[in-house]
Amino acid sequence: MQLVTEGYLDAVDGGRVPVRADTILLHGDNPAAVENARAVRSALVAAGVEIAPLAQVLAARVLS
Repeated sequence: MQLVTEGYLDAVDGGRVPVRADTILLHGDNPAAVENARAVRSALVAAGVEIAPLAQVLAARVLS
C-alpha cells in the first residue's frame, strides 16, 4: 500500500526507494486471486486512491 499512497518501497538495506506507481499488477494464477484482487481494490479505495481504466491512466501520463 505504501508504494501507491506514499511513493516509495523499503529496500533490503533499510533505505527507501522512490517509485512512481501509475499501475499495479496482480497475478491471477492462484485459487485466491479474485479474493486478493477484491481486497487490494478495497484497500486502495479506502486509502483514497482513484481507480481508473488503463487508457485513462496512460493518457494522463503522456500529458504530465
